[in-house]
Amino acid sequence: MNRELAVNQMKYVFTLLSNDIEEIREYGKENNNGFAQRTLLRTHFAFIEGMVFQLRCVAIATAKEYPDLFSNQEVTLLQEESYQLNAKGKLETKDNFQKLLPMLLFTINCYTRIHGAKITVKTGEHGWEALKEYLKIRNRLMHPKSLEYLELDEASLKKSTEAAKWFKSTLQEVFDECKKADDYYKNLNCT
Repeated sequence: MNRELAVNQMKYVFTLLSNDIEEIREYGKENNNGFAQRTLLRTHFAFIEGMVFQLRCVAIATAKEYPDLFSNQEVTLLQEESYQLNAKGKLETKDNFQKLLPMLLFTINCYTRIHGAKITVKTGEHGWEALKEYLKIRNRLMHPKSLEYLELDEASLKKSTEAAKWFKSTLQEVFDECKKADDYYKNLNCT
């Protein structure tokens, strides 16, 4: 996939998942129940995971066009791959899934680098801590081991909302800083 296609796909996924969030919010206004709450939380988390993946896809596509932008190790991590030898001594690629939060930080760093932008993700904020809790809530909802795993209290809903807001504002900051950097470099090339 080339960079243009990756960017277009990212925009499409952003729009689609954002629309899903708005639809379940509207549904939840009329039907404020456990189903609507669980679905909203799952949908928000799908947005987070989907956007982190899409940012990685853009970075990987850019790395193909500009091979000196990232080290081989960085590209391998972006692709969530590792290598090993099979029993016949042949090289095999194997999945190497990373934990979401470190991958989110790494991905943002790589994505901003392709634009020549710099951003420091605010991991000292309450929203980052809320995201850590939201991850636990998401895991409970996606892998329920008991009825209690599916029940959401006000604290869980509040943490999830704070985390979703933090991610959305962080993503917006990433896009804004990248646009500023893109504009800056375009102006340099025009003079």
